[in-house]
Amino acid sequence: MRKPILLVALVLLFAASVLPASTSQPGRRPWDESDGPSSASVVRTMTVVVQKIGPDNTLQVIDKRTEEVHRIQLAGDVPIRARSKKDFDGRRKLTFADLAVGQRIKLTYRAADGKIVSLKVVKRA
Repeated sequence: MRKPILLVALVLLFAASVLPASTSQPGRRPWDESDGPSSASVVRTMTVVVQKIGPDNTLQVIDKRTEEVHRIQLAGDVPIRARSKKDFDGRRKLTFADLAVGQRIKLTYRAADGKIVSLKVVKRA
């Protein structure tokens, strides 16, 4: 007698735990606009070409898609990486001194304040 009641209780418990997941609409975010990801965590990328390298970790770059020129000040803690090891003698971790005019780089920055999070050399000059 207790086995059917236990079985029914387990089935109902399982159905109740699966039900919320099955009612979500496809293509819709699981969070509401008010409690979405914070603006500090949203990052964007931009692929640019180095035009000029200045003192104090500054770069002048041009976005080939929009033809906009940007002047960038890199913080000392920004990681600079190479897409391919073969371009830099087997090294993937680079320094500011490894950057050159004509290189195509991918900048990742925070949307909220524009702070550069990472820099990747996509194509060597």
